[in-house]
Amino acid sequence: MAAAEHLRVAGYSVLEATDAAEAVRLIAADRSIELVFSDVHMPGEMDGNGLRSWILKERPYIRCC
Repeated sequence: MAAAEHLRVAGYSVLEATDAAEAVRLIAADRSIELVFSDVHMPGEMDGNGLRSWILKERPYIRCC
């Protein structure tokens, strides 16, 4: 949450997801997303590495870290 707030203060639009499945839904619905910042360990069936793999396959133009 601190990172999200810091980015907002810096002028960026920030979306937050509680798990990788929600992140996938947000990313799939919004083609204007340019960067995804994620933990590796996340609740649910998909972790941060799985999210990264999905992004590389489905939205290769998005930067991941």
